[in-house]
Formats: sequence, structure tokens, C-alpha cells
Amino acid sequence: MPVDTVSWEGARNYCKKMGLRLPTEAEWEYACRAGTKTKYGFGENDSWLGDYAWFDENSGYKTHPVGIKLPNDWGLHDMHGNVLELCQDWYGEYPSGAATDPTGPTSGSMRVFRGGSFGNLAAACRSANRFEGGSNKRSLSIGFRVAMSPSSQTNNPTPITLPESADSIGMKFKLIPAGTFTMGDGDETHEVTLTKPFKMGVHEVTQA
Repeated sequence: MPVDTVSWEGARNYCKKMGLRLPTEAEWEYACRAGTKTKYGFGENDSWLGDYAWFDENSGYKTHPVGIKLPNDWGLHDMHGNVLELCQDWYGEYPSGAATDPTGPTSGSMRVFRGGSFGNLAAACRSANRFEGGSNKRSLSIGFRVAMSPSSQTNNPTPITLPESADSIGMKFKLIPAGTFTMGDGDETHEVTLTKPFKMGVHEVTQA
């Protein structure tokens, strides 16, 4: 089962202890989209969401074991639904134009949560949707996924099959290539370039 009822501060402390980090909001959406420009990482059709996510229509309003639903095209499970996922950034307005390796505002009062949860409607689980909450907010619907920088920062051309590795405690990661994508939706759409590859947890954290 995914870890839940964890605060942003708690997740950050866990990451520091394990030599990991929370993903930036831009990294999170890039990994969720997995090369798509659609509402969800698998396309536009709401009726397919149940194949990829636990949300209000199929969850019974509770969390479920990670990895049961289909992964996205980059091999990441539960990017939509199950638990909201904490991001590194303070919540704030997006830049007005294109951005390179954005990390959000330098300060703020709210943190970014992404992905939607078991209690959310389908629309709240879409790739571009944003939630906000305080650094100490805890809820049954809040969990997190970890990221890390690979040992080599050589820019990696987009592979068809991403290499998979595991860190010293057995977590599974996918190597996400550097690239450019369209972040946000509606009036908030803007181009983002991530200049370095990074590793993203295949699943939401299950032990903390």
C-alpha cells in the first residue's frame, strides 16, 4: 500500500535520510505525460481512467496496493489517482513564457500536490491538474513518490525502453530522459525544457 497521511516536511526528511528527493513539479508532469500532450498519460478518454488509476468511481474511497493498474508509456504506475503526490515546489503562478529546469517560486505558503487521489473525480486526476496544501498538511489521500539524479548526467536520447535500476533499499526507478514538453493546460500552457535526465520511482513510496 502507498504511504499516506504524510506531510511535505515528513516526506522531505525521509528523502534526505535515504539520499533521495521529491520531484519538481515540472519533472512530475513530464514523467506523468510520458511524451503525450493529452488530458491523461494514456489519452483523452475518461472511460479508460479505471484501467490506470484508483479514483472516486472505482476506489471504494480508500487506497490500494501500488502497481496493480496499468503503467504509463514510460513504465510508471499510479501517476493518476490512488494518493496525491507531493512535489518539491512551492505553489505559485507559472512563468509567462518558456522555462528551463523550473523549480517553482523561491518562497510561498503552500506546496504542490499532483496526480489526484482515490477520492477525486476523473478531471482532478488529469496530467496538468494542480493541488496545493501546507507543508504540514496530512491526509489519508496524501502520499509521495521519490526521484533521484543518476550517477551520470550525460544527456540521454529518448529511448524506446527506459533502463530500470534499483537503489540500495530495493526501490525501482525508471530513467527519464531530458527533453521538452508542453506543461499545464488552458491559459497556463507553456513550454518547459528539462536539460538533464533523472530517475523517477516506478511506484508511490510504500515504506517510510
